[in-house]
Amino acid sequence: MPGIDPQIICHRLHVNPAIKPIAQKRRNFPPERVAIIEAEIDKLLAAGFIEEVSYAEWLVNVVLVAKKDKGLWRVCVDYTDLNKACPKDNFPLPRIDQLVDPTSGNQLLSFMDAYSGYNQIMMHEDDKAKTSFIIEKGTYCYKVMPFGLKNAGATYQRLVNKIFKERISKTMEVYVDDMLVKAPERADHIKNLAEAFSLLRKYNMKLNPSKCTFGVSSGRFLGYLVTQRGIEAHPNQIKAILNMKSPATTKEIQSLTGADLYIYLAVSDSTVSSALIREELGAQHPVFYTSKALLDAETRYPKMEKLIFSLVVFPRKLRPYYQAHRIIVMTEFPLRSILHSPDASQRLMKWAIKLSQYDLLYWPKTTIKAQALADFVVEFTPTAKEEKMVMKSKEKVDDTSPTDSNPPNDMWQLHVDGASNHKGAGAGVVIITPDGTLLEQAITLGFSASNNEVEYEALLAGLRVAKELTIKRLAIYSDSQLIMNQASGEYMAKHPRMI
Repeated sequence: MPGIDPQIICHRLHVNPAIKPIAQKRRNFPPERVAIIEAEIDKLLAAGFIEEVSYAEWLVNVVLVAKKDKGLWRVCVDYTDLNKACPKDNFPLPRIDQLVDPTSGNQLLSFMDAYSGYNQIMMHEDDKAKTSFIIEKGTYCYKVMPFGLKNAGATYQRLVNKIFKERISKTMEVYVDDMLVKAPERADHIKNLAEAFSLLRKYNMKLNPSKCTFGVSSGRFLGYLVTQRGIEAHPNQIKAILNMKSPATTKEIQSLTGADLYIYLAVSDSTVSSALIREELGAQHPVFYTSKALLDAETRYPKMEKLIFSLVVFPRKLRPYYQAHRIIVMTEFPLRSILHSPDASQRLMKWAIKLSQYDLLYWPKTTIKAQALADFVVEFTPTAKEEKMVMKSKEKVDDTSPTDSNPPNDMWQLHVDGASNHKGAGAGVVIITPDGTLLEQAITLGFSASNNEVEYEALLAGLRVAKELTIKRLAIYSDSQLIMNQASGEYMAKHPRMI
């Protein structure tokens, strides 16, 4: 497959000369898996992606990762050793919030994805041999930029910035391999698409038709659902929040947390959580708290695998941080050894490949810095009063466990919604007491307002009622991701009427 002209861009590996090259011994596979590997190598050779190599100083193994389709396998190369020897490329990646905000309010959107995007960039001639890998029938190296290299994302961002520099922030938004063409007016969309296609053709970048969507009013971009109305909650994200289960006791949190971490990890039977921390002048400052409710199968992972799983899932939400910074994981648990054990399970091998593109360091546990850990425990664990209430409820019920979806006994719920049209605007507020009693309130606004503004007014009205009732614990529910993130501080309101 033709790729990007190397005169435009190619990928370099700036290996630290002080680090001695590592040549791994060939890993043995059963005959049926050897056949799968060799078939994939034949495809890569036919596509011109790889070539045979001799006397390679850097040499790594391939790993087989099971696909979701039963019986199918993905052949991957584990570049962990090579990535450790390469410094971090600090090329700035765009801020996701600054990309997502301008995509809302457009009448038509088109979402595009490159075909094997990384493989369209050539490796520099001097660095091809450093990507060498070994299989039963020989040693090979990549002629194109493979997946799994630490700085591949930065190189790809350089490329798309160069290709679309005249269109970015005007008719396009681009984040690594995610491309979006937008048009505030329907009549302009074809013209904007033609300009994007012209640039793609000029630089010889190929698209994957099966992953492209053209001329739609809404779609998912960088994890957000963008529509003409604005930024909305994606159904999958709503489902994850509704299924979220909090850790039951403080002990569950503390038993598996690492110490002195730039990323704090915590697991329970039903939840994995993390706190991303930065250090400044010896003081720790939280950057991001993240939590994920485990699916049924995931709850059965061993606790050590849950810790590793948390490292895998949170880069999906915190991708810019993982790509732009080195993440130091200081823990008493041998996570790195487990990930890179030759006897690791298929699941662990798959996770190791996903994590290999990030600059992760595993350092031994030292002392606990109380402030960050305390903040984390406060964020994700119930109070002593709640634990006592849970214990009492367990004593009262014989052979019956409370459902995980039930809120704590003293938790009130606030549900808000709003809508506006040419006839006016109104909002609804429903408060559910701990014993299930419904308190309902309907509000008619005496001024014109957008849907987001009406949602905001509904939330404010509900909070005023909660304050009057001196409610201590309140769970808030709304279908507007924009309003909820503004209320929590994740988004910053820009329009004066929303401040």
